[in-house]
Order: sequence, then C-alpha cells, then structure tokens
Amino acid sequence: AIDPPFAIPGVTPPPRDDFGRLSPELYAYVDASRTLLGAALRAIVPLVDGTRYARKDDPEPWKTEHEGLMYALAGSILLFGDREEACYDFRTDTVLPPDPTCEERDGRLSYRRFRGEDSPLADLAHAVGQVLADKDSDVLLLTLIDLLENHEAELARMMGAALRIRDLAREHDRLAVEGKEPAAQLDGEAPLWDEVAAVLDRAVEQPGLVPRLVEALASDALLAPHGRAKHAGDAIAAMLRYRDQYAYDPEDLNGPAINLTVGAPSTSDPKTPVDPTKPKIGDNRSAMERLMHLMHDTAGVRQCNKRDTELSVFGVSVSCPGCDAPCELFQIDDLAAFYLDSLLPEGHPKKAELKIKPSVLSALVPDSVLEFSSGIDGLTSHPTPAALSRLIYFGADSDEFPNLVDLDPLRELTNETTNDFISGTLEPAGTIHCPKNELGVNECSSPENLIRIRHPGTTFLIERLGLGAYLSPIVAAFAEVAPDTTGEAILIDLFSTAYRHWPGKEHGPECIKAGSPATNTAYCSEAGANTYEPLMADALQAEDVLASSVAFARTLADRSAPVTVQRGPGAAAEPRQTWTKAQAIEKLARIFFSTRYAGNVGMVDRHGEKRATWADGRTQDQLTGFTLLADALNGIDARFAESAAPDAAARKGQWERATSELVDALLAVEGSGPETRFKNRALPRMGAAALRVLREQLNARCPDRERTGRCAWAQEELGAKVSDLVSHPLFAAAVDVSEAIRAHEPARRELERFLTYLLDAGADDAPLRALLPALADVLQLLGDEDTLIPVLKAASTALTPEGDRGGPGAADAGLAALKALNDDRYDRYHAMDHVLPALVTPMKDDGRAPLEVFVDAFADVHRVEAASGEPLAAEDYRQVLVSLRDFLTDETRGLEQIYA
Repeated sequence: AIDPPFAIPGVTPPPRDDFGRLSPELYAYVDASRTLLGAALRAIVPLVDGTRYARKDDPEPWKTEHEGLMYALAGSILLFGDREEACYDFRTDTVLPPDPTCEERDGRLSYRRFRGEDSPLADLAHAVGQVLADKDSDVLLLTLIDLLENHEAELARMMGAALRIRDLAREHDRLAVEGKEPAAQLDGEAPLWDEVAAVLDRAVEQPGLVPRLVEALASDALLAPHGRAKHAGDAIAAMLRYRDQYAYDPEDLNGPAINLTVGAPSTSDPKTPVDPTKPKIGDNRSAMERLMHLMHDTAGVRQCNKRDTELSVFGVSVSCPGCDAPCELFQIDDLAAFYLDSLLPEGHPKKAELKIKPSVLSALVPDSVLEFSSGIDGLTSHPTPAALSRLIYFGADSDEFPNLVDLDPLRELTNETTNDFISGTLEPAGTIHCPKNELGVNECSSPENLIRIRHPGTTFLIERLGLGAYLSPIVAAFAEVAPDTTGEAILIDLFSTAYRHWPGKEHGPECIKAGSPATNTAYCSEAGANTYEPLMADALQAEDVLASSVAFARTLADRSAPVTVQRGPGAAAEPRQTWTKAQAIEKLARIFFSTRYAGNVGMVDRHGEKRATWADGRTQDQLTGFTLLADALNGIDARFAESAAPDAAARKGQWERATSELVDALLAVEGSGPETRFKNRALPRMGAAALRVLREQLNARCPDRERTGRCAWAQEELGAKVSDLVSHPLFAAAVDVSEAIRAHEPARRELERFLTYLLDAGADDAPLRALLPALADVLQLLGDEDTLIPVLKAASTALTPEGDRGGPGAADAGLAALKALNDDRYDRYHAMDHVLPALVTPMKDDGRAPLEVFVDAFADVHRVEAASGEPLAAEDYRQVLVSLRDFLTDETRGLEQIYA
C-alpha cells in the first residue's frame, strides 16, 4: 500500500521530512519556489511596500514611497478608455447601448463599461500582433529565447547600461529644474522620428545592410583608444559637448589643424564647452551640429574642374588638353558621399577615387606627381580625409569670387604651389543652397553659400580624437550596399534628417522654419533635438555603455551559434536552415520599418485604415509596424494629457513612478563587465518560459502561417480581444473594486502589508511555502472549465453585494456577522479573539483542528448513509448543505431557537 499524501481521520500519518514530504519519497514533488509562479510572486514584494515614508502632510507621497502596484493601477485606469453606461448580453457576449429594461434575470447586465475600443493598450497589442503574424515569427521567438537562456551576461550588461542612462536623464532633468541647463525636450509636432523611419524604410530594403551594420558595431575599432579618447564614445561625446572651431595652419599646411577657439598656435582637441545659458547659434553650436549641417548641405552636391583648367605640375602651369569645359578633367557627383568613402580603409573597393577622365593625362599624372604638385599630403587618386579637408578649405584664389574673406595669407609665398594647383583646377565648392547649372554642378552666385564660407573648417573635426577611424566601419557597412552610392545616400539622409530637427527655436540664419524640406533647402523644424546633447554626451561616456553595446553586437553577429529553423520549409530543408541573430534583427527591422513589407501583408490599424499620420499632420500612404507602435505609445501620453479627471496629473506621475519601480524590481543588475547578471536570478528563465508559452499559443492558433503568410489571430484578433476584455463587465467590476481599495489609504496599506507578509520568503514561518502550492493547485483548476463554471456560478451567488435586489450573499452577510461578533455590545470580553483562533489550531494528539472535527462529525451525521466509510459523494454534499441551511434558517427547530 502507498501512504496517502493527505491526512485521514483515525489513521496514523506516516513520517515526513522537514519539508512535509513523505519519507521515503513515494511521490514526485515539484519545488514550487523554483517555478515561474514562485519567481513572479517574489518579484512583486518590492512593489507592495505599505510602509509610509513620506510626511503625513506630503501631498505627493508617491514620489518617495514604494507602492508600485497601486501606482500602476492609478495610472492604468486612464488607459482603459472613457466610461459610459452600457448593457452586456451574456448570451451573445456583446456590449449593447444602455437600456432601462436591461436586467440580470434575462441574461443581461447594466454596468459602466470602459470603452476598450479607445484604449491605447489595444493598439499596443495590435502592433505586437503584426510581429507575431509574420511567417518567420517562430525564428524570431526562438532567437529571443536563445538570448535569454544562453546570453544573460550580454543582456544584463545592456540593461545595466540602459539603467545608467536613465539615471543620467533624471540628473539632467534635475539640473533643468534648477535652471542650470535647458530642459531636454522635442517639439511634439516635429516629425523627427517619422522622417527617420522613412529613411530606415529604404535601409531595411537593402539586403544584408542590417547584419553588416551589426558587425560594424561589433568592431574592435570602436573600442580602440585614440589620443585622449578611450573609445568611440569619448570622441562622439566630445563632438556633442564642445564647440571648438578648426582651420589648417598656413605655416604647416599638412600639420595638425589649429584650434581657433582656443587660439593659435594651439592644436588641442575640442575642449571649449557649448554655453548652455546662451542660444545655440553661430559659434555656440556643438561640433556635432556643425558636422551634421555640413553633411546636409553637401548631400548630392556635384563638383567638377573649372572651365579652362590649368594644371600646375612641379610648379609649372600648363593647359589641360581637352579640359576647356567643366567636368572634362574630373567629376565628383556627391561631395558628402565622396568624403564618407574617403574614410574607408586602404584597399577597400569603395574607397573614394578621384578619377582623371582623360586616360592619357591620368597615366601622366600618377599619385606621386599629384601629391607633389598640390603640396597636400595624401592627395592621390584615393585621397585621405585630411587631404580632402585641405583641398576644400585651402584659401585659394578664385576667378569667380576674387575677394573671399578666407584667402590664405601665404598663398603667394610658401603655399604658392598649393594655391596655383587649386586655383587653376577648381572653383570653391558650393552647397545645396546653390542652384545646379546645366551640368548638374551647384553654382553659387554669391560666396556666402560656398562650403569654405558657410562651413569653415568643419571637416577638420574628423581628424580629432580618432573620429574618422571610429566612423570607418559604420561607413563601410553602408558603402557595401551597392557599387554606386545608394548606401552612402541612406547614411547621409540619416544625418541630414537629424540635422533638420537639431536646432531649437533660437537658431541663427543657417536655417529657417519656412516651407518644407522639399521647397526650402535651409529648412529646420525648430524641434530642439540639440537640447539632448548634454545627456547624449554623458551617456556615451558612462561606464560600460559602449563596451556593453559592442559585446551585445558581437553576440548578434556570431555566426558560430545560429538559431535552427524548426517550422515551415526551412525546417524541412537538408540541411536545416539556420539564422544568425543578426538576420533575425534584420527581419524584425523589416517588419517595423518597411512600407513594402507592410503593403504585401496587408498591414492596417485596428480600425482597418492603412494610412498613417505623422506628427506634423502629413499622411503616409502605408503604415508600418513602427507607426502602429509609435501611435500606441503616443496614445498613452495623449490619454493622460487629454483626461478631464482632476487628478490626471497625479495619476500620470504615479504611472511613471510605477513603471520605474517595475524596471528596478525586475531588471536591476549586479556585477560588472562580462560578469554582469540580473539581480532577479529567475528573470531570464521567466522570460524564456513566457516566450515559450507565447510560441506554443501562436503555433496552435496559426499552424500554417509559414506557408500562407497569414495569421489572423495575431494580425487582427489580438487587439480586438484586448479591446473586448477591457469592455467586459467583469473587468470593469475588478477595476472598480481595486480602485476603491487603492483610494482608501488605510485599506490599501493594510492589504500591502498582508501581501508583504504572505510573499516574504525569508520569514521564519515562511507563509510563502504554504501559499505557493495552494496557488499552483488553483491555477491548474483554471483549465477544467466543466468543473469550474458551476463553482464560479455558486461563488457569484455567495458574493452578491449588499445592495443587490435579492439581498446580500453569504460573503457580505458573513462579514456583517463577524463584525457584529467583534462588537463590544455582544462580546464585551472579546471571547471571540480566543475562540476563533482555537477553532483552527491543530490539537496536539489528533493533529486536526477542532473545526475539522466539527465539520467531519456534522458530515458523518447528515450524509445519506451515516454508517458509510466511503468518501462523500455529490449527493452526500447536497444533503449536508441542505441540513446546514435548514439549521441556520428554520425558525422552529434551528439556530433561531437559541435566540428565541
């Protein structure tokens, strides 16, 4: 015989170990504390701290206290949608307009519903559903599972970096409140992210670009020191933080550029901070803003040799045969792309090449002659960035503009060779602000829009702190897209788009908010992205931020640990198809940003609309996963901003506090570098388990999506289900009860203290040890609908509120009775304080509580066959409960006779 795992009256219980298990073990046991349920419950503890830390007169105690769960409820109630009267028909599961005849007895219920169709949470679910609906979503989920199970250190490092950036953002917010720097904020109507997403739409359509970019971000070059820069983050941070201007040294043309801001003869790296108390105009603009401005102004600008070119070779000027007209000697179609390609390493097939058109002349002018004749080191057929800077900015004479303000003071002396070479070959290069002539060359009518006048010395910044070397692998990823400059144009457009939104409302004449980018080459939206420069600079230099990013990129780029396809045609191939994690990121990027992909799969919003609206009101013909996600997140902000509730601002503050506390509770890390781990050691397993459940659900709902490319459950139904859930009367009732508890401070704090007690795994009596298996058993019962539905119906009767037409249920009546029993009028000496605990305390000899004995005796007497030793059957339970009901309600021979 096998010892039963539960107590039987009259039977001596078998021995058990310290955990209450039978010894020797005859049953399979699961340590509930190591389950997903146990981990989730322990994670809740920091969010239900009912201790009051703030002063009693503090109107905003939530700013310093830790009731994260209740703060989340306070904010989320505004996200469920507006409230309205409605009638719910349980027979058809539909929401009907309010109706005076709506009664519970005919299967309908009047209630105040949340308008789930207006909830941004439903939009958020719909956006996520578009990712799940993809035919390759199984591989994407497997990639995330692999990262959680096998790359915790890399994920934790990235999260640690993100948390450090969050802390830096809070510090900058504090400085802004104190008036020490401008607040970092973007104009809400500026379409910065919409325009960036439009550029990324083109990027994700280039096969292999995203994986190559991941590999570039994994490059050792980003972590190599250059001068004072320990890594790329230091160099870029300097460009964001400082405003130094540079120029070549006329007395040492090929030497280090001089720092004009510090003053000649200094050649120091950037060190002069942008003054946050002054408008960011003119010389008070960051080096980064000036670099992006130059990239914007030279995108697509064509430069050719001048008319009637005269070549200066070894100091002798000679006419160029066949070079009477512009563009017959050489032609650069895109100055910005040409300069970027000069950053590529030697030997790269896309390295910038200055092609001499007349082949005979090209053979006569090898690199050594070109370099010697110009007097510029590195000015060869594959010029270096430093050589191009000196070619562009040298103060040479000009036939078109004879009195330029930047003429080289030594152009007729020690720099005569360079002056003759450049002035005989080139006119100063223009910008996009100069109209193109019949040859497509940007031809300026006045000098203010020339590169060397509008952007003096800007490219010399790339020579500082190894910035050019740091940019090289990134440029290479884009350059390798195609033989032409398709990839470079995408990178340039990213810089150009960022620049248009970089200046704030206080800007100089370099840009103007008039027209649009299509009609005004100097357009800027005045969004004020440059207010984020201090934060971005600090973030790039923060501990482990760049190193963790490189380490994570290496994990994604690692080809030795691919993810094996387990479904669809790829799983049936021989050998099985595999994906690198970088390829998974590429697919995810296409789902989010590609309008062509969105059109092919018929992506629409929750209301069936395929168009998207940008922040400035412009429309996009085909929405994308990104626009759906952005609209959902903007919808959350809008719900708080547009709410008419008098406490909307406080609820928003509590919502933000809750999200912050949730991040701290779940995603905090410990350790440093490669040894970084999540403090919540169960988090990776929790995440992986949740993703596995989602994967199984998705595969069950959409088993043929790899073949059909369709998954209606994710693409259409998921958002609708969230909307229906929020609109349901049960949801409204649960929220109302929770909100009533939250709004009543004594009840709220007592509930939180009770939860803290129950979930405290370190307590001596460890109530969590008993709670976990009980909850696990209850959760298993939820799958048995046939048994559960009758139980819930009975419970609904017992839980009928006091104001119901049929009177209060057993719960309210029982609470009223207990309250009366504790009243001094009936229990002056508080006997119940001793009787009730004694009823449930196990007796020493028997091991059972008195209440168990009473219940067993009552059941044995009132069951159908009192002499039977078999377990109670359904009819026995019915007979016992009928007898109990009669005892409690019969006025002639029941409980009422005791009081008669």
